[in-house]
Amino acid sequence: MATYKDTKGREWHLSLDPLSMEYIRDELHVDLFDPWESADIFAKFLDNWDAFGRAVWHLIESQAGSMSVDQDAWKSGLSGDVMFAAQEAFKRARADFIPNKQQRETWIKAMALGAEGMEELAEVVMEKMDTSGLVKRSIDSAISSLESAGLARPD
Repeated sequence: MATYKDTKGREWHLSLDPLSMEYIRDELHVDLFDPWESADIFAKFLDNWDAFGRAVWHLIESQAGSMSVDQDAWKSGLSGDVMFAAQEAFKRARADFIPNKQQRETWIKAMALGAEGMEELAEVVMEKMDTSGLVKRSIDSAISSLESAGLARPD
């Protein structure tokens, strides 16, 4: 069973079944029944706090009730790290629903590659941002040097 802990130390268990997957499909418009067809939609869904949060709450609502935790109290235990842990638990719960072991392992690897790809993309973007800043500083420095030398700035 896939689990995550919130900032209050409460452990939440996520498990998907056909009824919960129907809820997610019908209410949140994310079809989890075919893991391959909806990979890009699944990734966007995980990053959409509103939809993803509603799905997680649907999955843990009965647990929360038995712990006397209402939805607001549950939300108060969330943070960026907790949401990441919940996303990972949700991926695991989704993988657990794939009946064929080889397909399940392939899906898990595909999800991991997708996460690595996002990390690589973030690194490239950060490098580009730094390079752009470096270029701007270099141009500003060159213009300043020209102006200091008494040369007019071109219009």
